[in-house]
Amino acid sequence: MSKRILIIEEKEGYSQGLLPALNEHGYLALTVNDPVTGIRQAEEFKPDLVIIDLVHPSDSGFAIVERLKLSEETRPIPIIVVSGSGFPEDKKRISQVGVVAFIERPTDNKFILEAIRKVFHGKKSAAKIVVVDDDPILVRLLQARLSANGFEVIPITNSEEALKTIATEDPDLVITDIIMPNVSGWKITQELKSNEALKNIPVILLSSLIEKEGKAERHEVGDYFLSKPVMVEKLIAKINDMLKTKPST
Repeated sequence: MSKRILIIEEKEGYSQGLLPALNEHGYLALTVNDPVTGIRQAEEFKPDLVIIDLVHPSDSGFAIVERLKLSEETRPIPIIVVSGSGFPEDKKRISQVGVVAFIERPTDNKFILEAIRKVFHGKKSAAKIVVVDDDPILVRLLQARLSANGFEVIPITNSEEALKTIATEDPDLVITDIIMPNVSGWKITQELKSNEALKNIPVILLSSLIEKEGKAERHEVGDYFLSKPVMVEKLIAKINDMLKTKPST
């Protein structure tokens, strides 16, 4: 079931900009521009989260938060406050009544979405990486080192299983050897890049045959080439770099 979010705000333009982003991420959002109506909706709508504009014309944002936290019906609902006020005394006062986040305006929607994600999912989940190589020793080594650096690793030593596993697991990044029996790393990468649902997954290609490491040219299928034997520190640095610039799906 979609998480329900109630937005109690003063300026209508704020929610108009935020609502499409919330809908895109699968949230069910309701917005009101009156604090009294907002409190009543919180009691009736029973949202999973309330976002409040700190300053309201008829009732301060502080009072709305306090009233929600004093009511037994609405006390458990987490609250995020968005405000143009960055005064330390305001932050201190609002934190004392139990909000989960205080975000200063103007702000980008991504910061609000990240605060929402933390409310619903806690600590950011580890990036998922599929490692494909017919050398089980190398696969175990990479799995151990990448896992120790906070990544979730899905090891594959049979390249014939790679595409099916990638489609099922929807990883954040794929590392694959180029020269393998049955299905080569070239073939795996070509299939990924021609699949609309998977084409944005970054691919790092490994091979002892690579003479020059670096970003792939446009006519080539991979995103980055690294030579074997693999320098794990360099690999981890490149993974982090590629995840930061990964295109959104």
